[in-house]
Amino acid sequence: MKLVRTALTALVLAAAPIAAAVPVAQADTIIVHRGPPPLRHEVIVHRPGPARDWFWQPGYWRWSGADYDWVGGHWDRRPHARAVWVAPHWAHRHHDWVFVEGHWR
Repeated sequence: MKLVRTALTALVLAAAPIAAAVPVAQADTIIVHRGPPPLRHEVIVHRPGPARDWFWQPGYWRWSGADYDWVGGHWDRRPHARAVWVAPHWAHRHHDWVFVEGHWR
């Protein structure tokens, strides 16, 4: 299983397969040649604070360099009242899978 790290744009990723690892200064793009397993069903534990301040971030599959590892969901405090969580996920692009980091917007 090859893991490819690159800072190239989505346009370049779409145009040609990447065959070598490229170190980057900011965030790495993780590309894997096989898809992740199905998401797991999680039991949401008791909320730690007032409902409006906390949001459940569901679990996801993380690539370890050799296989997928499950990262369990957890509660996180919203950075502001109208913040929306964009969950981390794997996007299928051509013949590979690209990890998209979760973030608040």
